Amino acid sequence: MRLYSMHKREFLLVIVTFLACCGLSVLIGLAGPSITAQSEVRATSLRPALSPDQLATGKAPFILRTPALSAYHQQLWLIAKVQTDNVDDELYDKAVHIAVTVYGINENHRPTLMLKGDAKHNRTRHLHCQWQDCDEVVVMHLGFLAFTHYLLEIHFYGLESHTYNVKEITFYFRTYNPDFTQIEIWFRLVFLVMTFIAMVSRGGALPQHYTRGKRGICLAKPIAKRGITNCLPLRLQI
Repeated sequence: MRLYSMHKREFLLVIVTFLACCGLSVLIGLAGPSITAQSEVRATSLRPALSPDQLATGKAPFILRTPALSAYHQQLWLIAKVQTDNVDDELYDKAVHIAVTVYGINENHRPTLMLKGDAKHNRTRHLHCQWQDCDEVVVMHLGFLAFTHYLLEIHFYGLESHTYNVKEITFYFRTYNPDFTQIEIWFRLVFLVMTFIAMVSRGGALPQHYTRGKRGICLAKPIAKRGITNCLPLRLQI
């Protein structure tokens, strides 16, 4: 209802400010850094080397060490892509059980057990494959990073087949881009300052006869409208 009582100059100022914010967001999105960063590790390059039988069944433990992580990476996804020697163009869907054991490497370079890959933490994923390529599957997701490095032990159950053999498994470590996180923090800081300015200006414009409770409600409205959440999700999801 505030729009109906605004003058033309004020209404034009609001429209110009809104369009400027939209244009700035689009410009930063196009010229800024990518949202995610990714690195990959191939199963055939792991040490100790896996035999073809171990790779074909996937039961041999795949020991992976994550790249250096910080709070700016926010979260970590481990994604697996399976490649087979299948020569048939038939589509097939196969259920695969994945067990994940997670160790956090502390400051003394000693592993700290965070999650044991027992029956409680086994997950079932479906491989959708055609020819030699299968769709990517999410093996693990860490919603909060408490260590710089993690040691992961991955077991696959049910990869073996009579019609094809697994020839390669590519693991992708996917995180938020630290440069994008820094831009996100600056945006939150700017909106926080704007909210504070709006709250102060609104508080000064309130009538003098307002009670403290009514003043508090009026001052809380700009904060609620901004909807700023400065806390990242603290969760561990596998």
